[in-house]
Amino acid sequence: MRSMLLAVAVAVLAVIGVTVWVGARVREDTVVPDPYQEGQKLNAAPAGVPVGDHDHAHASAAPGLALGLSPRPIRTLRELAVEVSGVERAEEVTVSFAMAGMDMGENTVRLAPDGPVRWRGKAVLVRCPSGRRDWIATVRVRGPAPAEQRVPFQVEE
Repeated sequence: MRSMLLAVAVAVLAVIGVTVWVGARVREDTVVPDPYQEGQKLNAAPAGVPVGDHDHAHASAAPGLALGLSPRPIRTLRELAVEVSGVERAEEVTVSFAMAGMDMGENTVRLAPDGPVRWRGKAVLVRCPSGRRDWIATVRVRGPAPAEQRVPFQVEE
């Protein structure tokens, strides 16, 4: 009985040792020294950036303009339905996704009109190597008016 317990203990220690050894060999370096702390610093919405937080995340900086992202929770590398509502008159509506201080490449989706004040499309968010998830979605409305409008939204999962 005693020898069986000793054999089990040795086997468990061997498995732990092999796991640590393999983990040390396949470990990937991070982009920043402490991704969690960096994400906490950057996770607060900058002043003036609306925050959306439900299935159709309504938040507006321009009167009546709202951004909806679904399904929730938002996952990277999966199709995301994008909806902008409250657009009175526009020739083109796009939404671009970016991170503050991080080059995540160009990620802009052109939306199609869906009724008099609603525009819809599909997007995919890429996975950040540092583990950050603090996306900023910027809605750009280009219309017959002389100026275009850009409204940033802090994306929350």
